[in-house]
Amino acid sequence: DALQGLGQPTEARSEYHLALEKNPDDVRAHLGIAATYLAADNRPQARINLDALIESYPDEFDVWMASGDLNRMLGESDAAERNYTRALEVAGDNVGERASALYGLAEMALSSADEEAAGQFVAELTALTPNSIQAILSQARLAVLREDWGTAQTQLQDILRRAPDFAPAQILLGAVMYETGSFAQSEMHLTSALVNQPGNVAARLMLASNYLAQGNPDDAADALESNGASWGDDPRVIALSARIALSTGDTDRAIRELERSVAADPSDSASQLQLALALIGAGRQDEVSEVLDRLAEADGERTALQREILGVLVQLRGGNTTLALANSRQITENWPEEAAGYNLVGAIELANGEQEAARASFLAALERDSGNLIAERFLAQLAESTGELDEAAERYERIVAADDTATWAMYGRARIAATAAEFDLAAEWLERILPREPGAVVPRETLARVHVQNGDIDSALEVAADLVALNRGRPESYLLLGDIAARNEDFEAAIDAFEAARRLDPANAQITLRLAEARRLSGDTDAALATLGGDEDIDTLL
Repeated sequence: DALQGLGQPTEARSEYHLALEKNPDDVRAHLGIAATYLAADNRPQARINLDALIESYPDEFDVWMASGDLNRMLGESDAAERNYTRALEVAGDNVGERASALYGLAEMALSSADEEAAGQFVAELTALTPNSIQAILSQARLAVLREDWGTAQTQLQDILRRAPDFAPAQILLGAVMYETGSFAQSEMHLTSALVNQPGNVAARLMLASNYLAQGNPDDAADALESNGASWGDDPRVIALSARIALSTGDTDRAIRELERSVAADPSDSASQLQLALALIGAGRQDEVSEVLDRLAEADGERTALQREILGVLVQLRGGNTTLALANSRQITENWPEEAAGYNLVGAIELANGEQEAARASFLAALERDSGNLIAERFLAQLAESTGELDEAAERYERIVAADDTATWAMYGRARIAATAAEFDLAAEWLERILPREPGAVVPRETLARVHVQNGDIDSALEVAADLVALNRGRPESYLLLGDIAARNEDFEAAIDAFEAARRLDPANAQITLRLAEARRLSGDTDAALATLGGDEDIDTLL
């Protein structure tokens, strides 16, 4: 066992064989040998060994649990559930064994998002061992399934108070913090987990997603390419690598990564679709047909629908709008209950300037799928553009209620509030964006201006100062800070800000004029004239 813990499976296997020479029925030694094959990534041999053990020792709890764990690792959900159920039967009245089997069953139900079954198993486990880490972790996972982030956070923090280095709780808490937009705390927990488990794929994927959500694709790439991990052809890593490449505009690399993903798992229609979309985005329509042909070979009506939609996108990319619209309408006839077809028709109609027709198409999509956020988004933007602000506000709020990461909808709602001179409300919506997009410039600029319109100059100055701190090489941030300071009649601060802006962009006439005006208002007319230069320079500026 010690050699196994030190990562020396071959040496450990020799010791287990020696144990079996002393006692051929030592189940622990048999299980140890199976574990050494698993540690060496020889899963088929581990499966063979465990199958033999099940036949020889059908009433051994540990054998059924080990088989269930391996099947869960291999993605054999039904087999894993049967194994854990048998383990529960074998456990009898043994509290510890029953708890382990219930934990396995709860994990399977949670992984398949079967909330009813998960709730039942978690309740039984909690009643059996209410203070065990297994029970509390299962409760936290059930809370995550229900998107009850507050409960999940409380339970996971309870675990980490008792076991600060317990990686499953650290990783899950990192995921919860990510979902609530607390990216710094998410990063802290995930980084802590990776100190002891640098090869943990789930933690590293979440950390990379965290960086990507904050607009730091380089850090995201570094997280995936860490020397502490060996990823091989893990399709999750490849897919995230493609997202990172797309976020940096490296479409060619994204296509290469998606091609790797398709090669690793040709049956993954999601990767095929992503690849087709990336090829369309890169203008490589001639290569899309091959992907569409592969999708045509896949089973399922959903894949056929997606293939037809991709065909329309290829036509749009090629500029054939008339054919694309006709084919998208054909999709709604072939799949009359699918919202996606109506959304596609609406988008093309909107691009053609047919606003009323587009509105009808998006409403038809919502009739088929009342929670369709794509249709809601188009309808909200249509309502806003036509001055129907109450409807637009209602739709933006509905979108945020369904997806609390939809910062664009929060911004739309803030924009409507500002248009209606509801500046306090606009500020509230903009402030909801900042924790989710800590590096975003536009929401901060808008928030500063909203505070100015609301007469809250102190808050406006604070936001503008934060904007400067985000990027000290951005002259526009200093310009905004100077404008607000000048409005506050703090001309010294305004001059400092405008001077900083001019150092970054000395040829910008607007900055020069503002600096001169701030110096004039401060009472230093000579300095103002010197800022503008001679008569010839003034004429040029004007």
